[in-house]
Amino acid sequence: MGCVVNGPGEAADAELAICAAKNKGYLYRNGRRISIIPEDKIIPAMLEELQKI
Repeated sequence: MGCVVNGPGEAADAELAICAAKNKGYLYRNGRRISIIPEDKIIPAMLEELQKI
């Protein structure tokens, strides 16, 4: 969705979103942060969550 500053607001309306920060990402589902993920695990985590939808 975007950076850690604007991303959470943008993620509020998304079914699944990621907001990037330095060396990590914040994973959101239905507007709620569900996890903080190391940078190298962001894509696998997103794919895992997509399988749940």
